[in-house]
Formats: sequence, structure tokens, C-alpha cells
Amino acid sequence: MRVEYVIALTLIALVVFAALGGFAMGSRWQVAASTPVAASPREVIAYVADFHTWRQWSAWNKQHFPGSTFSYHGASRTVGAEQVWEMGPKTTVWRLLQVEPTELRYRRQTNDGPVRDGRFQAERVSGGARLTWAVSGDTGLNPFDRLIAWFYSDRVHSQLDAGLQGIQQHFNAP
Repeated sequence: MRVEYVIALTLIALVVFAALGGFAMGSRWQVAASTPVAASPREVIAYVADFHTWRQWSAWNKQHFPGSTFSYHGASRTVGAEQVWEMGPKTTVWRLLQVEPTELRYRRQTNDGPVRDGRFQAERVSGGARLTWAVSGDTGLNPFDRLIAWFYSDRVHSQLDAGLQGIQQHFNAP
């Protein structure tokens, strides 16, 4: 057998195994992180529910993305409020879906398609609150999108951690 055929068959086998692995993973994914915060759950959720504060603590801000612009729609801290982040041709919209004293839910959608659901949940603990931030999505039927989501989960986790550290610093600052 010629070397070209062996290489071609090996590449085809890799693609088939990757597709099978992607199908086996399922389409739903979720990444979560949490941290203690020196404030009540109500104070933490109220802070996070104000999209104007996200530029101070989130990984998606002007320090990391200097060419970006932000605009806001709707009453701050209420269901339906939106933050619109534009960077070049990409537009991302965050919309508050639920705002409760200890929980906030939002939806994040970009103009190139991906929709992600997010949730902040604050529970009372000694010294303040434990804030958990979870992000989830559905990759659909494409097995390669499922693999990409799996590889991308570490990056999402580091973005959540960075945001939680910023929230923690806001409340723990002297």
C-alpha cells in the first residue's frame, strides 16, 4: 500500500473517531465556578444585575478589548435590561431574564449565532455569600461543535474565575 493511502485512511479514521466522540458527548454543556464574597447575597446579586458594573469586573471589558463599545437598554437591574457589546463586526447582547434577591439569570447571544444561558446564584455563608456563576449552552447536532465546546470549557472557566475575582475584590476592598 502506498504511503499516501495510509495517510489518507489515517486521517479519515481520525475524523470518524472524532465525530463518534462528539456524538457520544451530548449537545448540552455547562461550566461553573464559585467564590466567597464579603457581602450579603442580596447585595451581590444587585451589583451583578447592574450591567454598568460588568466593565469593572468581567473578562469582557475595555482593558481586555480596548476597541469595544458598550451600550445599555432598559431599566438597570430589571428583567429585560440589556448590555450590548460591540467589537468590530461582532455584537454580543446580554439580557436579564430573571432577577431575584439570591439569583440572576441572563441570556447571551452573539450575532454569529451562539446562545449561552448564564446564572448567578448567591447563598448565605459565614462572613457573607458564596457566589456561583454558571454558563451553559447547547451545541446542537454537530459533533465537531460538541468537541469544540469541550475544548473551550477551560477558557470559559478561566473567564468566569476572572469575573468572580473582580466581584470579590469589589466587596472585599477596604
